[in-house]
Amino acid sequence: MKKLMLSVLCSLVLAGAARAESSLGFGPRAFRTVDSLYKPFTDSGFGGFVNWRSYWNDWAGWMAELSFYEEGFAGSKKEVLSPQAFLVLGRDLYAAVGGGYLYGDGNFSDSPFLALRAGVQGALTTWFMFDVYLGYEFAEWKGVNTIDERFESDTVVLGAGLRLLF
Repeated sequence: MKKLMLSVLCSLVLAGAARAESSLGFGPRAFRTVDSLYKPFTDSGFGGFVNWRSYWNDWAGWMAELSFYEEGFAGSKKEVLSPQAFLVLGRDLYAAVGGGYLYGDGNFSDSPFLALRAGVQGALTTWFMFDVYLGYEFAEWKGVNTIDERFESDTVVLGAGLRLLF
């Protein structure tokens, strides 16, 4: 499955390379799990993101992102990285669907997670934009349900950043 996701991501990058309009985004993000979780799981905190977005036409494009989470996210003893890929629909107001993996404590997660996102972006200058989004990540963290099966590790994410247009 990891090889399939990497192949899809590479295909999206090559398909978008012909399109001249792309942007680099970066900024902070806050997260909160749907349920309050017990130790060693962190159920809320901050992180960051850096992503590349490119459009095939006026309303559809793709985005590749690397998100950062603080120590304790998904029960990790170190910071967690999350490579993600999205299909993006819309421009100023946009929706995105995609997925990714978590990488913490030297290992990738056993299975990918699905992510949904809705956001707004707008021009500040001819080459600089703001981007604010709200996301929902359907993730199954290993070990969350060992004490109580009702616990959910799904995560709500709020991100705000800047985009440089190319």
